[in-house]
Amino acid sequence: MRDRARPASRRGPRAGRAVARSAVLVALGLALGACDGGEEAPTAAAARGRVFTEADLERIALGPADAPPGMEVFLGPIEGQSALPPFFSSDVEVATIDPDFGLRDARAVVFVRTRAGPDSYVGSLAVLFEDGETAAAAFQVFLEDRKRGGNAAESLAPALADQPAVEEPAAGFGGGIVLKGPLLYFALGPQASTVYLWRVGNLVLLVEGDDVVSDAVREAAELMNSRAA
Repeated sequence: MRDRARPASRRGPRAGRAVARSAVLVALGLALGACDGGEEAPTAAAARGRVFTEADLERIALGPADAPPGMEVFLGPIEGQSALPPFFSSDVEVATIDPDFGLRDARAVVFVRTRAGPDSYVGSLAVLFEDGETAAAAFQVFLEDRKRGGNAAESLAPALADQPAVEEPAAGFGGGIVLKGPLLYFALGPQASTVYLWRVGNLVLLVEGDDVVSDAVREAAELMNSRAA
């Protein structure tokens, strides 16, 4: 059964939802120590008016057919709210259960390398929100959580807090961010990794993987970005 937030039609008046949603996002941002984000870059601001649907999400999100050469599906496709825990901490997971977080649906898939050699992975996530404002707030929450190592930092390597990821602009990704550092994914161990995180309208998109397959990580991010263009 698909995990997802309740449809907007089952909630209270729109104004009430906006106030409640803002309270949820502010509270979560404080809990994670999220920055205020400031003004969006011009490219992100230009995309703010885009409104995607569930059908668009299906078209944009990566699936098994998009496995990079030499890789196969390890997890997924995962739908709804359950798509977020592989990438983010329990703080984010708990927040997304609240309908006022604004999450409508999500898709995730994780690929791993099938040939002999060091363990390598490429993971992707596409999250659909009610509107661009909610997506922009969630983007900041996701960014701060992923900089801290997300789910892996909680269970596998608290020491990563002393090795913060380096944050860089993601050229060509609508004001998005690239994180580079000794990130973790499940039991693959600390590896030099890269995370692409960006927003297009009411979508927040993420692709990450270790630097052994850095070209595949970049190509996967570019593919999802082109589908959202």
